[in-house]
Amino acid sequence: MKMKNNLITLDGVDGILDNSRVLSGLPKKPIDIFDQETCVHCNKDCSCGSGEFVNRYPHYGDEYEGWVCGTCASEDDQELEQDVY
Repeated sequence: MKMKNNLITLDGVDGILDNSRVLSGLPKKPIDIFDQETCVHCNKDCSCGSGEFVNRYPHYGDEYEGWVCGTCASEDDQELEQDVY
């Protein structure tokens, strides 16, 4: 590990050291939107009483962590079924 112009070099990766973490070259932490209770795909409300609550499921993606509504979930299931058969 070397310091050069306020940058730290680790195994060929340059980045700024912040809170003991190299920011550049590492994946960013996904944004947690579970509390918003909106679908990460279509942005529709999937809270209790919305009609999309029962079939929703959690989604842990690269950009967002939140809920997938029942409509998007069924579309995803149909795509998966087509890939199998």
